[in-house]
Amino acid sequence: MHIGTECLVSYGVSFGMPRDSILVDKFGHVINRLLEAGLTKKWFVDAMDAVAKSSGAAQKPENAPFNLEQLQARTLFWNKLQVYLRTL
Repeated sequence: MHIGTECLVSYGVSFGMPRDSILVDKFGHVINRLLEAGLTKKWFVDAMDAVAKSSGAAQKPENAPFNLEQLQARTLFWNKLQVYLRTL
């Protein structure tokens, strides 16, 4: 048996509030803004980097090449543009 020192699965966190509370809309608005700004993803990446540094894992290079996630929107836009231009 092996007992890990870190959580392998991320999980959501919730706040319990009374039904029809005036704070529900305010919390929802703030949480949506945090998600849309990408802060939750940044915090997650920062936490993973801190764990990697403390465990002595290999660090990412400063000038890392683009990955598929970063290029996906550009590729989809380019493909749509090419299809549109062919129809003209």
